[in-house]
Amino acid sequence: MHQSLIVMPIFSAILKLGMTKTQLNTLISNLKKANLITKVTPWMVEGVGNGKSEVRYVGLKLDKDWLALFSPKDNILLKFVLIKQIAHLEVCLANTPPFYKFYSVYLRDSDKWETVLGELKRKLNKNKEEAINHQARIDNLWIKIQPHLKK
Repeated sequence: MHQSLIVMPIFSAILKLGMTKTQLNTLISNLKKANLITKVTPWMVEGVGNGKSEVRYVGLKLDKDWLALFSPKDNILLKFVLIKQIAHLEVCLANTPPFYKFYSVYLRDSDKWETVLGELKRKLNKNKEEAINHQARIDNLWIKIQPHLKK
């Protein structure tokens, strides 16, 4: 079967489940209400021509759960990217430029911030434990971000 025939239904499914800018704003507003945000930028346009996307940067406040993984000196940046109605979230360590993107996930209209950030936290905790026990695989996020963390 031709590869484009396989990709198109998947792309269509993502498009149908995508988030609108209003839904992303609601998600960010809910993060604010939960007191998990340090700063938020307005929506900006990145890219040129057909590669244009709308982005919004959000600084994540590190609470006690996150401090088990990161130092209070670390800066975690959430980058919400919207291309038409396809939204995804990139999570970056923003300690020094260039920022280090270590996690990315597509967002569906049914996603909640608790689920998205909870899954990231669960994955990082699991990867940290694997690294400590010398059982880490090549895709271990914890090992990948170690050189970029502040001590």
